[in-house]
Amino acid sequence: KADGAYVSRETMLVRLDSYIKQMLTYCQENYPGAVYCWDVVNEAVDEAGDPDSFYLCRTKSDEGPNPWYTVVGDDYVEQAFRSARKYAADGVALVYNDYNSWDSTKMFYIYELMEYLKERGLVDALGMQCNLSVDTDLLDVYNSVVKYAELGLELQVTELNIVAKDTSPESYEKQAACYKKFMQYVLS
Repeated sequence: KADGAYVSRETMLVRLDSYIKQMLTYCQENYPGAVYCWDVVNEAVDEAGDPDSFYLCRTKSDEGPNPWYTVVGDDYVEQAFRSARKYAADGVALVYNDYNSWDSTKMFYIYELMEYLKERGLVDALGMQCNLSVDTDLLDVYNSVVKYAELGLELQVTELNIVAKDTSPESYEKQAACYKKFMQYVLS
């Protein structure tokens, strides 16, 4: 609205469905087969999120309140996946993507959300953003991959960087060893 007020939940859900329909339909009609997966929702789980939400739905970001949560509620994630499932071409994977998905606390809530969506036939893959440092315990990454694998979803590493402490040869050697270990864990 012109006054800056939020629209109703119903209006926002119509807009969500319309946007997803237009995006998927356009791509599928104009570039058939080019898109093999859609990142439907990104970063909806937050350890400081809504404690009444079974997956700790993100209520805010650095920019302010999460407008999807404010207007729609914690089921905005499910609603987005329902719309995407309705319009996605056969064989196109629907993905939930999040950062720190390897963190043992956050992993629990992401797992709960993925299990919920999978039971309803709405999600096909989990995208793991792995923004790590050389001090990250890569066993946590391994354990999270093992846990997520229980869901039977495709797992994707959608971001990967392992930050070295400095530019010394020793730091770069440690960084290289971490990348190697990361790949060994993921491939195992």
